[in-house]
Amino acid sequence: MPIALADASFPAFAAKDILAGKSLGEPVCRFVEKTGHYGGTIHFNGRPRDKLFHRVTAYVPQEDQMPKYLTVTEAVEFNGQLKFERPSEVSRAMRRQWLQRRLEVLGLENVKDTYIGDGTSLRGISGGQKRRLSLAKRLASGAQVFFCDEPTSGLSATDAESCIRYMKHTASYYNVLVLVVIHQPRIEVANLFDQLLLMTSNPGRIVYNGRMKDPARA
Repeated sequence: MPIALADASFPAFAAKDILAGKSLGEPVCRFVEKTGHYGGTIHFNGRPRDKLFHRVTAYVPQEDQMPKYLTVTEAVEFNGQLKFERPSEVSRAMRRQWLQRRLEVLGLENVKDTYIGDGTSLRGISGGQKRRLSLAKRLASGAQVFFCDEPTSGLSATDAESCIRYMKHTASYYNVLVLVVIHQPRIEVANLFDQLLLMTSNPGRIVYNGRMKDPARA
């Protein structure tokens, strides 16, 4: 394993306009130049960020552009083949079984042969399922740390809670780190997180950083 984590952690970043005029995930993971000014250093496992960072991390966007005529399984397999080199001792059948297990963990096994669709010209999977598919694609790439940009935005209350529950299950099952930027979640959703980093909107000052259950007791 390229990165050792003592325990699976599922933190949330609750804020608005964090860093460079947007949310935390994209500037940290992509390091794209933004219109705002920001500075500092980034360390990973106590060391300055290096080429290993992009191999063990993945950015999960709020709106992931995916071909509508691909099925859920095809989308995950294609992304996995691009990002993950299959060892010679691993057969294609073993690789497919490995990917299918990830779909099961994220609750996508029932729609694995369904087109992704676009909601207009081709009916496909739901919005909540698309958000989970985005995570499944990155999980198939072998990443260990996931930066999720507002995964519940635009979803119904039921889909939003389901999405976060599956993310928490994934973090626990695969012992990976899932960091989520989320705005004003319902209490049922907020209680699913293990850690909370609460920040002000402008400038981005830290208000609280610790276990989610601790401020709930106060």
